[in-house]
Amino acid sequence: MSNATLEKETATAEPVEQAERTYTVVPAVDIIERPDQVIVLADLPGAEENSVEVQLENEQLTIGARASLQPPSGMEALYHGFDACEYRRVFALTDKIDREHISAALKHGVLRVTLPKLSAKQTRRTQIKIEKE
Repeated sequence: MSNATLEKETATAEPVEQAERTYTVVPAVDIIERPDQVIVLADLPGAEENSVEVQLENEQLTIGARASLQPPSGMEALYHGFDACEYRRVFALTDKIDREHISAALKHGVLRVTLPKLSAKQTRRTQIKIEKE
């Protein structure tokens, strides 16, 4: 195909709806430590609550979400300031976190993950018997 043909076809082509491109973004976070808990605040602009996942597997806490270009129902977007993306960030947890009571909430594009600390009485301690050879 020659350049003249390409220019002509491009100039006369009908507008084509651009497919949504996605890429992975490491969200910015603030980590706040208090005597009884650790709070992780993750910026997830454009993420819908139903797309957010907070998982604990082994000793890792994973935050994930999807942001799309779709405006909220009943609204029409005039301008898109960012592309659709997948958010993902992984944190290693210490044994001082109470894994049974972790909670999360999304509000205005900010995910708040609350990691309660175990009390000194609850801290997991395993006595290891040393055998003589």
